[in-house]
Amino acid sequence: MTNDQIRTDEEARASIAFADAALNLAGHVVTDAHLRDLQWKTATGELTVEEAGSAGERYLFEKFGYSHE
Repeated sequence: MTNDQIRTDEEARASIAFADAALNLAGHVVTDAHLRDLQWKTATGELTVEEAGSAGERYLFEKFGYSHE
């Protein structure tokens, strides 16, 4: 990512709070530390949504042994 895409910690926290609220309304809570780290890296702009999604899928496959597809 380029530097102009990096967000402040305050902006990242606001993005995560919004995502958490939406997930909570749908009955979902993300508590896994690795997935929360990917969420933080996406919110700050360190990772793209696509990169975080791929990393999350790999992680869950390794953890549970099956693909979501």
